Amino acid sequence: MQIVISSIIIAASLALFAYWFRYSCLLILSTQTSQDYTAVVAKASGLSVLDVQAQLEAGQAQNFGAALRAMEADFARVNQLLARVPGVEEHLSGAEQLLLKLDYRIMGMYASLTARTNPAQAREALLEQCAIVSHFANAAGCAGGLRG
Repeated sequence: MQIVISSIIIAASLALFAYWFRYSCLLILSTQTSQDYTAVVAKASGLSVLDVQAQLEAGQAQNFGAALRAMEADFARVNQLLARVPGVEEHLSGAEQLLLKLDYRIMGMYASLTARTNPAQAREALLEQCAIVSHFANAAGCAGGLRG
């Protein structure tokens, strides 16, 4: 009987953790700044996130593999930028960065797994990856990394 109760507690704890994680990531992504620097940073850094996002929202991106590769390249670039920009912690704390990086990886795996079976869910996962890259680019711009 004790093992059943322990299993229920563990399952409930994991479900609550997953809910907290998703809610926290979506809450971080929903924050707005007084000025959005995403477009300026994307242009200056050669990011394709805004193009990929527009294609996904319009339903034009049929090649999820290419979109995933573009997001990976942008994710690497924006992380390098965040590492170089002084004062980024004022706009995006280390804990927020960690949560969003983990969410980015989870959404990438989810998009890869669902691309063939459920393209709509893969598209949503890719859109969340776009939102994370855009959020990082905006934080870098707010910290003064690339203002135009």
